[in-house]
Formats: sequence, structure tokens, C-alpha cells
Amino acid sequence: MRQSLMVVGVLLEMAAAKNIHSSAGKDTDGQVATYVAKALALSEAGFNEPLSDGQQKETARLGHVLGNHLPLWHGMKLATKIEGAVSPGIQQTFNKRLQSLEKSIKDAESNVRNADKYQPRRALQMYDQLKAL
Repeated sequence: MRQSLMVVGVLLEMAAAKNIHSSAGKDTDGQVATYVAKALALSEAGFNEPLSDGQQKETARLGHVLGNHLPLWHGMKLATKIEGAVSPGIQQTFNKRLQSLEKSIKDAESNVRNADKYQPRRALQMYDQLKAL
């Protein structure tokens, strides 16, 4: 699980939210910076995930990608609000990955939404809830 972008994304999200609310937006313990570094290392090859055996349809794959990448995206967005979370040395890489992730999520969201107009998808519900934040 340490190699999962979704798990690192959830941990980053939780650490960033904790620091926003209890540490006045400062990364006092360095935990957010640690998760940012892990997320950048894990996403070095990009954000495409291989299909599992049970995912045959493209729509299912895109829904899976969307659901797995949303926590990371939201965690990275929260990390931008934390002082000291993104060091100047990795700022450019961080911004490029965040833009790439946003593009991947936006593409997946639009394809899933258009493919299954009559089927509610958990990933789309997550996207709609996080988009407002």
C-alpha cells in the first residue's frame, strides 16, 4: 500500500487538513512535506494505472482512475496552502505534476460522465464534492 498514489493521497490530505486547522497553516512537524515528496516520487512515471483483471470496460477504468486520483489531487491542493510543505527546490516539479494530475482527472471525469449518463458513479460524486472545495 505504500506504493499506492491513492493511499499517499489520503495521508497527504489528512496531514494537510490537520495542519490547516490546528497549526495555522504551517507544516510544523514536516509530515505534509514528507507526503508531498512521496507523492512526487510515486507519480514520476505519470498517473496512468494498469487495468486489473476485473476492469474490462474503458468507462470502468476511467472511473477507477478518477476515484483513485481524487484524494491525491485534493491533498496536493491543500498542500499548496501549507507554509513549508512544498520547498522551493521542488516547487516547479510539484506544479507540473499537479497540472498533469488535474488534466488527467478532468479528462476522466468528462469521459465517465458522458459514457454513463444514467448510472451514478461514486467517483463522479467524489469529484463533484471536492470540486467545490
